[in-house]
Amino acid sequence: MGIKHISSLLILFLFAVSPIVAEEPAWVSYDMITGEETTHVMQPGIALELEPSETLQGNSFLTAGYTKQIVGPDGRVEITGRAPSSYKPAVVLEMQFSGNKKSICSGTMVGKNLVLTAGHCLYNDLGHMGMRFAESVTVRAVGLPMQQSTPIRHRRKDANREMKKPSDTFVSPLPLVALTRVVAEKEQQQAAQQQDGFVTAKSKNLLVPREYQRQANSGNADNLKGFAYDYGIVVLDKNIGKQTGWLGVRVPSNGEMDESFIITLGRGADKPDNSLWASFGKICAVEREFIRHNADTVGGNSGGPIIQTRDNRYIVAVTVFDKKTPSMCPNGGLRITSAIVNLIKQAQEKYN
Repeated sequence: MGIKHISSLLILFLFAVSPIVAEEPAWVSYDMITGEETTHVMQPGIALELEPSETLQGNSFLTAGYTKQIVGPDGRVEITGRAPSSYKPAVVLEMQFSGNKKSICSGTMVGKNLVLTAGHCLYNDLGHMGMRFAESVTVRAVGLPMQQSTPIRHRRKDANREMKKPSDTFVSPLPLVALTRVVAEKEQQQAAQQQDGFVTAKSKNLLVPREYQRQANSGNADNLKGFAYDYGIVVLDKNIGKQTGWLGVRVPSNGEMDESFIITLGRGADKPDNSLWASFGKICAVEREFIRHNADTVGGNSGGPIIQTRDNRYIVAVTVFDKKTPSMCPNGGLRITSAIVNLIKQAQEKYN
């Protein structure tokens, strides 16, 4: 037997007796005050479901029919100020990044002070200074009525106006993140006055999976690997979930997801500030980590909840990408996994 052959057998033997140890899953916490990042190992155990708040009532959704992606008619329905109880936990996020860049996303209250959203909403390179966490996140519960509410007929009229001039708004190369230029000081003051009527909170901590940091921005609609860990949590400085309520999270089976009707919630960049919209559709493909559907989503919807009409108190996926080329099933969501449920559970125990 030759030396080369013996060496090959020795290598095979070493692999046989030395099992490959998988790295423990972990998440990274970014402290907004100190700027410190801390890595936490995920606690062992498998959680498949977390209950919604007791204030939510299931199957109380608006009837608007089921639509396809925005290739034909736009089927989104504004629900600001008149949302059913199961829609009120949907929130709008505004992130401030380095380099005076702002972006908008959507999210969901999953605890009295916790918001579930997409990872790329919180950890990004929008400041063009390398990948980093947002410097601040403002969360608005726009599904609740304004303190000085405007009649619905007026809000509907406002909803049809153009949100911003094309030169003031553009969509980043990242999926479904709406990035806006810094507005003038006068416009900022006007925006602040408009926002005073909503329940608002600021971020204290941002949480993302450690694996997302390693693969961030590597995903696209044809290579979804970078989206497999594309989720995160915002820890707020106020318990606004006591006013909005919060949705539960559930790990559904493939059979439960296949061809089921869904609702997506959030605010697209083409819609007015401080507004919340619902879109209805159907799941047309179920994959290991993702679902593809034909509900309407655009830039700004990232991080928003995807819920099933059969019981809309539970999130089954998070909006993370869309496919730019025409398709009957262009939009995608990251399925709720036991890792997401565990992270929410740990965050509830640590930060509540």
